[in-house]
Amino acid sequence: MFTKIQTPCLILDRKIFNRNIQNMKSVAKTRDLVVRPHLKSAKSRDVARISASVFGPQATVSTLKEIACATAAAHAKYHVISVRENDIEIWERFGGW
Repeated sequence: MFTKIQTPCLILDRKIFNRNIQNMKSVAKTRDLVVRPHLKSAKSRDVARISASVFGPQATVSTLKEIACATAAAHAKYHVISVRENDIEIWERFGGW
């Protein structure tokens, strides 16, 4: 079944993925929590898109490049703000994942 898949790759069971998303949404709502999925683990625009459609645009990333990769299809440029130095840089769109 998986002999022709190039690795590394992400393989998700859509039923389990959707069930887990709904479970997280239910628990978060019950406990009045905000879910910020970590996008680096999946490295997938589709996972980022689905997460955003369920939990909103907030997400957790380790680097600015990760958020740029995850959202590359939606933005032509990024305004990167450095809190420590009060700088604003404009980055071109990344090719992404």
